[in-house]
Amino acid sequence: MRPLGETAGRSVSPVGLSLTTPSTPPSPSIPSVARLTLPILTAVATVTPNFVPPSPSSVVVIHQRGQQLPHSALSLTSYPFPSNLHTMPARVVVLISGHGSNLQAILDAARSGRLEGLVEVVGVVSNRKRAYGLERARNYDVPTDIFTLAAYREQGKTREDYDAALAERIRSQYRPDLIVLAGWMHILSPAFLDAFANQVINLHPALPGQFDGAHAIDRAYEASRRGEIDHTGVMVHYVIPAVDQGAPIVTRTVPIYPTDTVDTLEERIHSVEHDLLIDGIIRYLNHRKSGPFELSA
Repeated sequence: MRPLGETAGRSVSPVGLSLTTPSTPPSPSIPSVARLTLPILTAVATVTPNFVPPSPSSVVVIHQRGQQLPHSALSLTSYPFPSNLHTMPARVVVLISGHGSNLQAILDAARSGRLEGLVEVVGVVSNRKRAYGLERARNYDVPTDIFTLAAYREQGKTREDYDAALAERIRSQYRPDLIVLAGWMHILSPAFLDAFANQVINLHPALPGQFDGAHAIDRAYEASRRGEIDHTGVMVHYVIPAVDQGAPIVTRTVPIYPTDTVDTLEERIHSVEHDLLIDGIIRYLNHRKSGPFELSA
């Protein structure tokens, strides 16, 4: 494994940053000075070598003030410099139930995109035998596993038994740093989540506190027809036993237009999901030992 920001034989800046450092190596106790060049914000900042800023087009939730601000409205000091990621790549397991388009986004980003060198997808687990996402994983030579609840039901076992066995299987076979739920259609109980505290994240097509649970897009559309809302959104959040109520990691607002149908709204939401999921993974890796985000403007 290599330090973050390094590839074979050369040093690169993560997420398209342009880094300039002094010609004389700095003292180990003094961080290097780098110039961060972003589409909206250019500033000289003191950074650590493993700092990976989030996408400037995303939105983070500011818990302390109860408001949302675009990344471009935050100062560089809003992002705590991570000190916990000394080596990469992080070991990622993806849980799926179906087509696997979000899994594909992760696989592509890990091979030749923004996650390259940052993560290794070490396993894909499905609770459905015919999930097409399994084929996507095999195309990338990623190990797959099928672990169905029905098999446990047939043995007279409970959902908690299934969750505990699933947690043990994942822990023993893959030793993950992060578990991503990407279209995983099974509510995980504490029997699973307690084994991976603050290591499980999920992509949900709604904003925090709105339309938790199933059919979020349909419910948002119906609310817009009643004149209650004119936008919805997408979030990546920590997974807790309360469905879709874990602390948000990153969110993005999606407008709802008077001319929309459910299909056009769903297409617009899906168009931002893949990029936001990658943003969420990067931000998680930067903060995985510090828990939910509490940034200040």
